[in-house]
Amino acid sequence: MFFFKRKKIVLDCFTDRPDVYKYSPIEFANKHYPEWWKKLPKTYNTQNPSLNNTLGEQPTMKGCPGIIDNFQYGVILPMWSDIAVHITDRECNWQFADHITSAQSHDPLQWLGLLPNERGLFHIKFESPWFFKTKDDVHWSFAQPTWNMSSISDYTVLPGVVSYKYQLTTNINLMIHPKQNHRFIIEAGQPLVHITPLSEREVIIKNHLIDTNEFTKMRFEYGTTNKFEKNLAWHKKMIDRLEKPKCPFHFK
Repeated sequence: MFFFKRKKIVLDCFTDRPDVYKYSPIEFANKHYPEWWKKLPKTYNTQNPSLNNTLGEQPTMKGCPGIIDNFQYGVILPMWSDIAVHITDRECNWQFADHITSAQSHDPLQWLGLLPNERGLFHIKFESPWFFKTKDDVHWSFAQPTWNMSSISDYTVLPGVVSYKYQLTTNINLMIHPKQNHRFIIEAGQPLVHITPLSEREVIIKNHLIDTNEFTKMRFEYGTTNKFEKNLAWHKKMIDRLEKPKCPFHFK
C-alpha cells in the first residue's frame, strides 16, 4: 500500500494597507476563541428548587465538540476599522473610523421576500481591504462568526461559497436589523467572517503587504474574463455566469 501526503492549501492574503497588515491580519480561527468561552468553567452546580437540593455538577459549553471543532478549521477575517451604524425608521447611515473603507447598499427589491416577518431590513456591503488567492480550485464557506459576536440582534453576515482561484475579493454583505433610532459599533479586531475550506487538506496562511499599484493590478486582472479563459474546464461555466444578470450580493 502507498500512502500519499495531502498537498497543503496555500492561502495567499494580500493588502496594500500597512495598518490592516499589522493590526488586522488573517489568522487561523483557533486564535479567535471568544473570551467568554475561555473563561467558562467546565462544569457548574445546579439545584432543583422544588426539592431544595443540588443535582450535582453539570457540563457547560466549554466541552462542546461542535464549538471546539468549529474553531479548529478555517480562518478569520477581522474587522479592520471601527464602524458606527445609526438606524432610523427610514434609513441606515454609517461611518468608518479610518475614513478610507467604502461600502454600498443595495435596493430592497433585490432581495424581495427575504425574512418577510422582519420588515425594514437594510443592506450594507463592506469593501474588504484583503484579496485572497489560491492555486488550487477549493471552495470556501463564508459564514458569520456568531460565537464571537457581542450582539446577534444588530446585524447578520450573509453566507456564501467562493473559490479564490477564480476571484480574489472578500467583500462582506450584512443585513442590518431594523430598530428605531438605534446605534451600534462594530469594533476593529472583531471577527467579521469565518472562512472555511470545504476540504480536509491543511491550510497555510501567507499574509502579504503589497503596494497600491500592484493591488490595483490584481483587481483588474481578476476582474476580466481573460483569467478564466486559461482554464478550459471553467471557461464555459464562467462565461455563462457573466452573461447572466449579476447578483448584487456577489462577494467580488
